[in-house]
Amino acid sequence: MFSKREVQMLRQEKEQLENVLSHKSTEVRKTLQIEANRVEDDLKRNLATQKIENVKLQNQISGIKQEKTQLQQNLIGLQRRISEIELAIGGDQANATME
Repeated sequence: MFSKREVQMLRQEKEQLENVLSHKSTEVRKTLQIEANRVEDDLKRNLATQKIENVKLQNQISGIKQEKTQLQQNLIGLQRRISEIELAIGGDQANATME
């Protein structure tokens, strides 16, 4: 059997181990909370940066779409002008062969 002294020593040792464990657990919890906060801050910062980049890209896309529309309109105008010139040339050639 254990003597009173041995039991008392085991209880003290148990209490010390529980205190150390509690302290270590608190340290780990604090460390993890700090790390979680840092990761959350990084995520928020990266999200804000991504939103800004998305707005810039959306503006560029809008500008390119407008430019494309303008180019298509210019192309249609040029095609119409070519057709008019071809008709005029064709008409002149027809008049020249008749004379």
